[in-house]
Amino acid sequence: MAIIENKIIEASYDEAKAALNQAELDYGSKKVLYDKRAISENEYLVAKYGLERARAAYELNKARHSKLTVTAPLNGYVNDRMYDLGAYTMPNTPIFDFIDNAYMKISAGIAERFMNDIKMGTPVMISFDAFPNLEMESEVSFINKSINPSSRTFQIELKIPNPERKLAPEMIANLKVLRRSYTDQIVIPLDAVIESETGRYVFVVSDDGKALRTPLNFLAIYQDSVLVDGLNPNQQLVISGQQELTEGDLLIIEKN
Repeated sequence: MAIIENKIIEASYDEAKAALNQAELDYGSKKVLYDKRAISENEYLVAKYGLERARAAYELNKARHSKLTVTAPLNGYVNDRMYDLGAYTMPNTPIFDFIDNAYMKISAGIAERFMNDIKMGTPVMISFDAFPNLEMESEVSFINKSINPSSRTFQIELKIPNPERKLAPEMIANLKVLRRSYTDQIVIPLDAVIESETGRYVFVVSDDGKALRTPLNFLAIYQDSVLVDGLNPNQQLVISGQQELTEGDLLIIEKN
C-alpha cells in the first residue's frame, strides 16, 4: 500500500546484512581450520558466537525494516488516504482508512421488554432500502446485556456476507427478528375480532346454529391476520356481519 522512507533504519538494515555476510564468511573459514586442528577451539567458538550475534542483529533490523512497507492486513479496499506522497508522518497515526467489506456486521437496538425473547442464534430477516430486491437471512451473534438508559434498548449484532461487496458501512438495514414461533395454532382475519371494554372477542357458530360470543387473546399480529388463543380448530368463525350480532342470534350459513 505504501513505503515509508527512513534513512536511519535502512542504513542499519544494510549494515546488519553486511555484518552477517562477513560473520558467515569468517565462521566458514574458521570451521575448516578447526576441523583440521589448525586453530584453537577458542578461536572457532569466537567465530561461531560472532555469527550468532550477527544473525540476531540482522533479524532485529530486518523486523524494523519490514515496518517501512505498509501492507493491507486483510482483503478489502482503501476508502481514504490521510497523507500525500512525500509528506511526513508520525508514529501511531493512521495513514489509510481501510475497509474489509467481505462480511458486514449489523447492530440494532431492541426494546428492553423483548430481552427475554431474543437469544443467541435467533433468526433474523434482513432487507435494505438501497437494494429493494435484496433479502438475506442471518441470526443473532451477540447480545449486549446492558440497557441504554436514554433509548431503553439493548444492542444485538449479526454478521452477514456482502454479495458483490455492494453493501457499504453505515448503511441502514431493516430487521425482522423472530421473537417466538408457534405450531398448531389458529390464525384468523383481524377484521373478525371485535374490541369491547371487557376485552376482545369473536362470534362462532354454536351447535344449534346461533351466534356464540367467544373471548380470545392475541399472541401475534402480522398485517391483516392475528394469531389467537381461545379458539378450537373445529369451530366455525363468523367473518361477515359480526358487528351487528348479539349473542344468541340465529345464523344462516351461506355456502359458496
